[in-house]
Amino acid sequence: MTNRARYLLDLRPGSLSLGAWQAALLGLSHAGCQGHSKALHGCVIATIDATALIEFGLFWCQMILRIAVSVSLCLVFSTWVRARYGTSGS
Repeated sequence: MTNRARYLLDLRPGSLSLGAWQAALLGLSHAGCQGHSKALHGCVIATIDATALIEFGLFWCQMILRIAVSVSLCLVFSTWVRARYGTSGS
């Protein structure tokens, strides 16, 4: 596996959680949600009630984002050290 592929795999946790959070924000603005951040209701996208998904994305993805970005940075640094100094990791 090339180093470029390893870097892309290492960035996956942070980018997936950031993408889910941004998708929830986009869904919030386009789904016609009623209420406020503590009590959303009526989030309908193409006749499907997406309230639970949007609430999950707005609340949990922000929490997960802090951990996922830290993990991604640690993995990228580990890959950089392996590429730079030639360690096999075992």
